[in-house]
Amino acid sequence: MGRLIQLQAEQGLPETLTICVGDLLVFEASGGHVRSGAEVVELLGNFMKSVMADNQQVLSPMGAPNALVFFARCPGSAKIDVVTGDPWHNPKTVSLELIVSR
Repeated sequence: MGRLIQLQAEQGLPETLTICVGDLLVFEASGGHVRSGAEVVELLGNFMKSVMADNQQVLSPMGAPNALVFFARCPGSAKIDVVTGDPWHNPKTVSLELIVSR
């Protein structure tokens, strides 16, 4: 069974992270991309964290996306970039190598 792994770049990310096939990585980030290993790790996209209100409407904050999701597709290695901070004034890019095992 895959795991949902939530990571916060502000806590400091390791240079290398070992995960398993089927895992989802969720970063608190405004953007990112797969630099290499796109067949191993897939960027599912940038999302806006939202909540359901008491009246069953979905509420979303204004601004840039605040969640970035990657999916571990198969064993191998990949390199990703994760962009944190204010994307318009002070973006910070963190690079991370992912080792995907069975």
